[in-house]
Amino acid sequence: MIKEYYSSPDERQQIMEEQLAKGMMFFSDHSDVDLRKCLVFATAEEMEVYNAKAARIALNNSDSKMGRVVEDLINLLVAKGIMASEELPAEAIERIADRVALRDKLSS
Repeated sequence: MIKEYYSSPDERQQIMEEQLAKGMMFFSDHSDVDLRKCLVFATAEEMEVYNAKAARIALNNSDSKMGRVVEDLINLLVAKGIMASEELPAEAIERIADRVALRDKLSS
């Protein structure tokens, strides 16, 4: 990745044009730890790696939320008499019970 610092809108525009002309991809525009304005550019390969990592992180984050959705769905199906919790595999029943116990501990 390449960092380019700028101090004016004209300088920013010039840097953007130069880097894009070289085939670099725009990554971010921010202030660094020294509060200097900074543009960051990456190659296509670097962007591909970054996007893959970001997608894995997003998927992992959604997995934890999805667990609660599935748990709520199972509770709803059991409450409506559509299924019995005993129809689930023993391991699933144990995991749900563990999650309920953990939530109970957190709420008390």
